[in-house]
Amino acid sequence: MANGIEFQEAQKIQSNYVRVNIYCYSLQKRENEKMKRKCLILSLVLLICGFTVSSQAALYDRGGGLIYDDVLNITWLADANYAVTSGYDDDGLMNWSDAVEWADTLEYAKYDDWRLPDITIPCEGIIDCTVNSEFGYLFYIELGGMPGEPISGDVSYFTGIQGWVYWMQRTFPPNPEYAVDFDFSNGFLGVSPKIHEAYIWAVRDGDSAPPIIPEPISSVLFVTGGAALAGKRYFKRKKTGN
Repeated sequence: MANGIEFQEAQKIQSNYVRVNIYCYSLQKRENEKMKRKCLILSLVLLICGFTVSSQAALYDRGGGLIYDDVLNITWLADANYAVTSGYDDDGLMNWSDAVEWADTLEYAKYDDWRLPDITIPCEGIIDCTVNSEFGYLFYIELGGMPGEPISGDVSYFTGIQGWVYWMQRTFPPNPEYAVDFDFSNGFLGVSPKIHEAYIWAVRDGDSAPPIIPEPISSVLFVTGGAALAGKRYFKRKKTGN
């Protein structure tokens, strides 16, 4: 497991990488090819450094639709559109209040402490908060996303990722009528009115394991009864000398 220092350094590098890419985009309409090349080189260096520092990070498939992130120490649902798969909702789109309620009341694999993804550490500005969010870390570090490019469908251990906006747990402090969201069509964090609809993806704190399925009683009785019968026959043969 990567320690906290490695995680923070990876986040700083990735945050700088996003900043550089935004700057690169601002140069696209300019004629300064030399500046464009320098920008591209710096961007690639930061990207390589970011993945080198965070190379110990990993996702683990715990089975039963549970994916554990050993750096963030959270468990993701493998199904990124479980509200639809489970039959809870027709299209998986909900306003923020309904999304929070769905996560709060969700019971899956014996766990009932699910929530929406959140921001991991204090951050300054949209760019820092993008990378320092659980969605941002998943998008850029674990799934290898790039700024401005979508991630959707079945990726890594996950299924049903929607290439659009997902709600996050946090209300936007300057205006409580808004909440924070993350856009899988471009990898950026933003805010939207809570009455708008977005997709939902549940996480829980800590590692997780699927529930142990007990052996059917009929099978246990069959095995126990068979063993008892075999033992009875053995001792009977031993007694008669056959």
